[in-house]
Amino acid sequence: MSSKVLLLKEKPRQKFKVNEKKQNKATDIEYDEENSYEKAFVTRNYQPFFLPVLSSTFVNIEELTRLLKNEPQKSKIWGIVVTSQRAVEALSEAWKQLGTGLSKDIREAWKNIPFFTVGNVTAEAVTRNLGYKPLGAKESGTANALADHIVSFYENQLQKNLQGSNDSNNRISVVNSTSGSTISSLSLLFLVGDKRRDTLPQKLVKSGINLRELLVYQTNGRPNFSQELENFFEYECNSKVDWIVFFSPSGVDVALDPLKNKSFWSHVKIATIGPTTRDYLTEKKGVEVHVVASKPNPENLASAIETYSQQ
Repeated sequence: MSSKVLLLKEKPRQKFKVNEKKQNKATDIEYDEENSYEKAFVTRNYQPFFLPVLSSTFVNIEELTRLLKNEPQKSKIWGIVVTSQRAVEALSEAWKQLGTGLSKDIREAWKNIPFFTVGNVTAEAVTRNLGYKPLGAKESGTANALADHIVSFYENQLQKNLQGSNDSNNRISVVNSTSGSTISSLSLLFLVGDKRRDTLPQKLVKSGINLRELLVYQTNGRPNFSQELENFFEYECNSKVDWIVFFSPSGVDVALDPLKNKSFWSHVKIATIGPTTRDYLTEKKGVEVHVVASKPNPENLASAIETYSQQ
């Protein structure tokens, strides 16, 4: 019997490949990066279940659209950084609201500046939803590692500015061409949620990088989570689970107490998507974490759980 894994996140949306000759028929399921959570566990003979603990709403989208209406240089922006898929979705929403009235040149100008992301999951969302080519995903699995990558990129570009380099193949050449602006006179746009951590911004600012933060979404616990949890075990799972995966400290705050009331809690294994959530569980909540993904993506998470189970 396969082990059951409860992932405390939204259930992935299935993406269908459609036969061009038969547009009304879905030929097979294509796993995109979100669906690959399911794929990663199913292929390892685990039975995954999904239960959301958080809901989010967009904020300040109008302010974001005002920024995007102008070329990055005019908005005093040299690059963008996001650390969550919700931030990606907020940016996508802003582009949608701008519609077709925005010139192609301005859209292309934004696509030609550096766009930094943490981890492959967010990077895939950036490529899929926005068409950007993100930087830093392969080099980083945490905010701390991404900050190091951005600082290195910034210092390298600053040196090029000082040397008067204007390489046409450089993705940031748009900031040092016609106006003579340098990277040090512009800001890095950081699209954040209300629960964002201090690690990345503190490290960037300490390194001399001008950072412009814009809150684009707010996250709250699902008000009826306790009842949704009861319904899950009554109608969907019908028994205990073997693993529970936490994805954020905010999710821990919502789900931990209701889960600890379950009879199987003392026997269940705990996994987290990264070290921030692990530390929150162990240091703040006194909960033992058995597995933490080495990088915040489905494959690393599923592989870590499989490796632990085989010991």
